[in-house]
Amino acid sequence: MRTADSLSFRLNWTLFDRTVPRVVGASSRSQKDEWKRCRPDSLSTALIMLVLGAILGQPTSSIAATPGKGFERTPLFGRNYVGAEEWANANAATCKWTRSSEALLLTSEKFKLLLTVNSQKAMLNGVQIWLSAPIAMHQSAVYISECDLQTLMHPILFPQRRDHRVKTIVLDPGHGGKDRGKPAGIQEEKTHTLALAKILKPLLETKGYTVAMTRSEDITLVLEDRSEIARQKGGDLFVSLHFNSAGEGGPGVHGIEVYCMTPAGESSTNGTNDPAERNFAPGNKLDTQNAALGYHVQRALANRSGQEDRGLRRARFAVLKMAHMPSILIEGGFLSNPREAKLIASTSYRRKLAEAIAAGIEDYVRLTNPIDRKGSKPSTHKASKGG
Repeated sequence: MRTADSLSFRLNWTLFDRTVPRVVGASSRSQKDEWKRCRPDSLSTALIMLVLGAILGQPTSSIAATPGKGFERTPLFGRNYVGAEEWANANAATCKWTRSSEALLLTSEKFKLLLTVNSQKAMLNGVQIWLSAPIAMHQSAVYISECDLQTLMHPILFPQRRDHRVKTIVLDPGHGGKDRGKPAGIQEEKTHTLALAKILKPLLETKGYTVAMTRSEDITLVLEDRSEIARQKGGDLFVSLHFNSAGEGGPGVHGIEVYCMTPAGESSTNGTNDPAERNFAPGNKLDTQNAALGYHVQRALANRSGQEDRGLRRARFAVLKMAHMPSILIEGGFLSNPREAKLIASTSYRRKLAEAIAAGIEDYVRLTNPIDRKGSKPSTHKASKGG
C-alpha cells in the first residue's frame, strides 16, 4: 500500500462512497459534503482498508470507486457521462495531455488508460478497447460514458470474484456442415475453427478444466443451438472460435479481434445498430464478466500472436445474445488477407493462437475465481505477457 497522503486521502473517499448509507432525499453533492466531515486521518484510513480487505476477502488495492455512485453525472448527447479527472482522482490516477486537447493519459500504479476525444477507441494497459460511446469534451473537461465505466473499464480493472469456480469451458468451433463460413480460395473457415478447437481443448484439459465442444465434426448447427448446447453441458465459460473476412475492406485488413455482448441500449462496434436489436438479452446479464473475459483473451492474443491488435469489441452475435454464462467470440485473423490466410492454414500458428487463448482464460480465472479460504490460490497459471 502506498503511504502518500494524497493516495490515502483519495482511497479514504472511495471507502466512504461505497460503505456509508445514503441519506434519503439528499442530493449526491450534499451527501459528499456531509461525508467530507467524516474523513479520518491517513493512519485510520489504512486500518479501515486492512479491516475491509480482510472482511471482503480481497486485496485492498481492488477497492475502487464504483461508477455512478458518488460521481456527478453530466448528460451529454442523450446519455450520462462522468468526468475523467474525477474518476481518475477516485482511483489514485493522474491525468496528462499527450496531444494538445486530443488525447488524455490516465496513469496509476494499476493502469494506463489513453482516451482520445471524439473517439470510441481507447488503450488500456497497451490493449485496444472499443467504447460504446465516444470520449466527450465539455467545457474544457474530458468525459467518459457512465455505461463504459460500468460495463467495461471497471470490470476489467477491478474484476469481481465469481460465486463459484470455473470448471467447465465450452468451445464453439464456428460454422460447420453446409455453413462453410468465410471462404478464402480453397480454404474454408469451418475447417480452421474446428482445427483450432481441437488444439485448444487438450491445452485447457491439462489445466484441470472439463472441456466440451458444440461440434467435434463437420456438422451443421443452428446458431441458437450452440448457446443451448453450452447450457446443457453446464458451461461456466463459452468461447466461440472464428476467422475473419474484410469484405469491402479488401485484402489489406489484418489483425485479431475479440467480441463480447453489447450492453442493452448501446451501439455495437461492428456497425449493426438497428434500434430494435438494442433490447436487453440473456447475454446482458453478464456484461461485466463478458468484458473481463474478453479483455484478458484479447490481451493474450495481441501479445503472443504477433498480429495486429484490433481490440476488444462489442456485438450482438446470436451466440452471445443467448448465452447464459460469460461468453466471447474470437476472430483469430483475416482469411481475406493473403499473409494471415497462410498463417491460419498452418498448424504452428493455430497452436500459437490456442496457447494465447488458454493463457487469457487462465488470467481471467485467476482474477475472478472465488478465493480459497484455506489459503490456496484460485489458479496457478502465471499472467500472460503484458499483464
